[in-house]
Amino acid sequence: MPQSKAQKATRLCFVIGPIGTPGSNTRKQADFLLNGIIREVLEKSPFEYRVQRADSVTEPGMISDQVISAVSEADLVIADLSEHNPNAFYELAIRHMEAKPVIHMISEGYDIPFDIKDYRLIRFDVTEWRTIEEARANLMAQAQALGRSDYVVSNPVTKARGRKQLRESTDSRDAMIADLVESVTRLEQRISDVEDLPPVIREWEEAQKRQRFEEMKDRTITSNKDWKIIRSSSDLLKDTALQQILEDMEERQKQIEKLAKHQRTGGSANEPET
Repeated sequence: MPQSKAQKATRLCFVIGPIGTPGSNTRKQADFLLNGIIREVLEKSPFEYRVQRADSVTEPGMISDQVISAVSEADLVIADLSEHNPNAFYELAIRHMEAKPVIHMISEGYDIPFDIKDYRLIRFDVTEWRTIEEARANLMAQAQALGRSDYVVSNPVTKARGRKQLRESTDSRDAMIADLVESVTRLEQRISDVEDLPPVIREWEEAQKRQRFEEMKDRTITSNKDWKIIRSSSDLLKDTALQQILEDMEERQKQIEKLAKHQRTGGSANEPET
């Protein structure tokens, strides 16, 4: 049933993230994000949220209690992860535990934390008009997605809960699915480890791509022997990780085939092979 304008106006969007002291660069960026991007999108039609940040809470009482209540109960939370502010991560964890909608944002120049790197995250730069417009467009798209009938909240906490439920199930098929999910998670971590090679190796690989071998050699490496060590180390790290990935995938496939065979013959997946 479509919501009336009065109902929409009561919906709260709570913004968490670094605020900083008045006049600081942190406060200037936080204010622009709040007023120039978030409110510019979410306080207008078709959303018409009431957008609030911790420093604008006026009700009497302890500010920490009010913030936690707002984080838990708001219809939507916008999490600004710029500067990797510890309070913002604490509040984000509370929101994830509530399994309610949250949109992640971060300023250009900051790395995306590992635990949420696989989730959609809106980057912004308050010093460039193009990125401001892009951030507004991305925020509008994500806010619209929340209203779709097939929308399901997904975050590291909900995923962990799902795996726990599968693991505790008495159905052997659920346990198999849990194993597969955990294997995929481990594979993703290994791939990430391969991508996060030591800086000197990354520099060497990028130099090859840009065909500036000699320039990099003069700048960072002192001898041909060093280059040979770096090249062999890079290849070894990648080959070892990829080989392990292939072996794990092959083992998972065997387990799936075993489960399918037992299901076809009416047996149990836990029965030993004869």
